[in-house]
Order: sequence, then C-alpha cells, then structure tokens
Amino acid sequence: MTAVLLGVADPLRARLLGARLVETGEYRVVGEARTSTEVLDLLAERDVVVLIIDDEIGPVPALDLIREVGTNHPQIAVVLMAAASSPDAFAAAMGVGARGLLPVDPTVEEIESRLGPAANWARSVRRHLGSAADDVPGARGTMVAVAGAKGGVGTTTVALHGALLAARAKRDRRVCLVDFDLQAGDVGNLLDVTHRRSVADLVDVADDLSVAVLQDALFVHESGLSMLLAPAEGERGEDVSAKAARRILGALKSRYDVVVVDVGSVMTAAATVAVEMADAVALVVTPDVLALKAAKRQMQLWERLQAAKPDDVIVVLNRSSRSSDVQPDTAKRVVGSKMATTVLPADFKALQPVVNTGDPLQLQDGPLRRALVQLAAELGVIETAATSPVPTSARGRRARLKHDAGQAAIETVATAPLLLFLVLLMWQMALTGLTFVLAGNAADVGARALVVEGSRMANDRVDDALPGAWEARAVYTLVESTRLEPVRSFRVSLQVPLLFPGVGELLTVSSSSAVVAEP
Repeated sequence: MTAVLLGVADPLRARLLGARLVETGEYRVVGEARTSTEVLDLLAERDVVVLIIDDEIGPVPALDLIREVGTNHPQIAVVLMAAASSPDAFAAAMGVGARGLLPVDPTVEEIESRLGPAANWARSVRRHLGSAADDVPGARGTMVAVAGAKGGVGTTTVALHGALLAARAKRDRRVCLVDFDLQAGDVGNLLDVTHRRSVADLVDVADDLSVAVLQDALFVHESGLSMLLAPAEGERGEDVSAKAARRILGALKSRYDVVVVDVGSVMTAAATVAVEMADAVALVVTPDVLALKAAKRQMQLWERLQAAKPDDVIVVLNRSSRSSDVQPDTAKRVVGSKMATTVLPADFKALQPVVNTGDPLQLQDGPLRRALVQLAAELGVIETAATSPVPTSARGRRARLKHDAGQAAIETVATAPLLLFLVLLMWQMALTGLTFVLAGNAADVGARALVVEGSRMANDRVDDALPGAWEARAVYTLVESTRLEPVRSFRVSLQVPLLFPGVGELLTVSSSSAVVAEP
C-alpha cells in the first residue's frame, strides 16, 4: 500500500479524505499535519510516498511549501488539493513541482485517477535514486539556527566556531555558514574577510537559483567553510523577504551536509523562516536576568509565529563562571526550557586575541574550545566531541604531561625513604617529650606523698601515676637536703622508649621535685 501524508488544515476535511483513501484499498494514511511546520517535521520522521497539501494550509503558503518539499525531498510526489481547478491553478501547481491537482471533496474515482500517476512517478524516482530517501544527495542536510536572546550575548561566535568545527571534522563534509543577521552581521568581521556578494544579491534570482549563481555569492574560507555573508549596507537586509529566504536556505540545505545560520537577535521575516526550517535551534543567553527574560520572550514569539515550539529550542548558557550570580540551575528555572548540558565558560583571555586578529582558528585548546566542541556535538553539527581534531600544540602539551607524569612517579619512589625517616624521627621526638612530661609529673606526686604519707607510700603513688610501659623503667631516688632548712627532694628517672615501648631504650631522662619537711 502507498504511504500518504495529509497536510490539511481542517480536521474534518482531513478525516473524510483519509476515509476515502482507505476505501480505495491502495493507500494508507501515515500522518496528518495541520500546519506547514508539522508537514516538514513529519516528512523528516516518516517514509512518505505521496503528500497531499491543502491550499489553505499555513503559515507558509501551499505553493511555497510544495517548492520546499520538492527541494528537500525530491523522491516524494506532492499533490495540491484546491477548491479552484482552473488552468491557471493547475499551471501554478505544476510550476512549483506538484504532480497533480485534487479537488477539495474528491470522490474515490478522482483519488485513484489523480494519485495513481503521482504514486507511480514517486516509485520510479525512488528506484532511480536507489529506493532510499537517505541516498538523495543533499536531501538530508542538517540545518542549525543559532539565535541570540539579545544583542551581545555571543551568538555569532557560537555559530562561527560551530561551523568551523563541522568543516574541520571531515574533509569531504560540505558546510555552509549563513549570516542572517541582515542589518548587523559580523561573520565577515570575525574572519577579517570582505566579499562583493551577499545574501541580498540572491533575492532577485531566488526563484531560479542555479548552482553557478549560488557559488558566486558564497565566500570559501581557507578552512573549507563556505559562507553566505550579510549585506554590508544594513538597509539592503530589508529586501530579503520570507519567500526569498525560504528558497535560498532550501537550496543551501539541498547542497550542503551542514548549514549553520546565524539569525541574530532581531526576528525579521528571513530570520523567522530560518528558525522554522532548522532541524535544531540554539538560543544563546548570558547569566543575567535581562538575557534570560529576553530568551523567554523570544521563544514565546516563535511559538506565536508557529516557527518553533519552546520544547524544541536548546538554550545555551554563555560566559558562565563560578562568580556569576546566575548559575545554570537558576537559568533553567527562569527560562523554563531545555538547557544545553554544555556551558560555555567566560574565557575572555583566550577569546580576545582571536576576535582582534580575525583568525578564529588560533583559538587555543582550553576550557572554551573544549566546551565549543562539546556544544557542536550536542547540536548535531559534529558526530561526537572526540571527532574534533586536536591542535598540534594540544598534542604536544599532552605528550609533555605524560612525560612529566612518569618523572613524577620516579621522584616519588626516590623520596619515599626520606619521608619515612622524617616521620619516624618526629615520632621519636614526640615520645621523648612525653617521657619528660611523665617524669616531671611523677616527681611531683612522689614528693607530695613523701611529706604526707612517708617514703614507703611515695613509691606506690609514683607507680600509680606512671603508665605501664614506663613504670617498669622508673628509678626513684630520695635526696636529703644538706641545708639548715629541712628539705627533701624526690627524683624520678625514666627510660625513653625506642620508637615503641618495650622495643628498646634510647636514653634516660630525670626530673626532681623538692618539698619542705614541716614538723
């Protein structure tokens, strides 16, 4: 059975048409779309042979939508369902690539007669192209739109480095960077290039955009990255209409593997079309309340224009640091949308030389560059972060780190005996000091007991005051004074243990305490 996708705005009309398609026994409905955005989303997800588009679908006009489908999905047969079946309507539909015209309330016979040839044509094209949509050159090009919540948040920097990483990841990958910040585009300034052609020069020839005309408008960087720059005169940006933007971006998407569009922070008609056509939308913000509120306002605008849903937008936090008042968790709660897991750090020291010299390839390996690589992988611009080439300087640094790691291991083994000796020496000094303290305390106890209880009890009191390890090594001496005043002195001598009590004896320490013998 032939897979049919319905792009009909009216749910009742779509239901009746789907029932008649099933009644024929030759067609099955694989999905229903109410808007042009839903049509493009379903085409990217499902295998469709015939697409029926209602002439009342929006927000993109039906004829423009047919042209875009024909550019990006040439293996799909598109049939226009229109109320007027005049020759002019038929000619207009055929002019944009439709394979037939269907009345609004078709009968089963009309469906079989109009959809049959279209389905046979689609099957022939699929056999010619290898019967797989993924084999169509350029039909599956990835488009990423990078927008800014407000001016100055780093939108162009993120878009430029993402496109450069995609171009350098694989030599045979065709990557194009489009500057759709039509009035204040800075892509050319960041690369320090000037080009006589811009996107404004393609407006007049957008209906018949040949490969030669498109290549003449593009600037090819030394890295292999192709760029379509914004006009040098900002007022010319107003000439780029939504219709022209759709055709230009459709042509680029069909010819390049990756298309990165810098749409800036002002949503013109062309920028809105870029957001609508993109496979992924990144909204760049900075860790401040103004940028976060602007991001929320931007996503609400896209939702009202049916360009993108908030759930489909990835918010990228740029210039973040530990000292920022707004941390990633707080930003996520304020924006209320999906946040990129990669957070771009505030590494102005690494970025300033790159911006001032106009050579982004000189960005050194560091936290910022590694974060940009991870973000490019997260947006689908490159396969994984590991595929990004590592600069020679980074490889040399890693080699030095490995060499230093081996040297550090050898030095650790050599210094281990010295460290052990220092620890044992400090322990022995602590034991010696403890022995001095115990000897002094025992002498005081013995002298006090000598006067109060007599010499016989003095020795017992000293034994009670000493720990067991020192008691066995204690020597008590009663010293009688030779002066006229009756004074008695009690001396205690202790052996200092060698490292541990009971192992050996290092030296002997003594302490005396004198007491006046009163009557």
